[in-house]
Amino acid sequence: MSGGASVARAVQILLALTGAAAAARWFALIVWTFREIASRSRSVVAQICSTLVVVLGSSPAPSST
Repeated sequence: MSGGASVARAVQILLALTGAAAAARWFALIVWTFREIASRSRSVVAQICSTLVVVLGSSPAPSST
């Protein structure tokens, strides 16, 4: 394996790990939001709406502005 190929492979692994960590954090935020609102409100509508706000408002993909 040449030097350039090993650097490219290292960058690829680093990007994969960063993406996996971002996705795990996003999923954990969704679960935390649902559990938090469930402990504060018995309204199913409030639970769904607040969870949807987090799902749609904080996607792990970069937004195009």
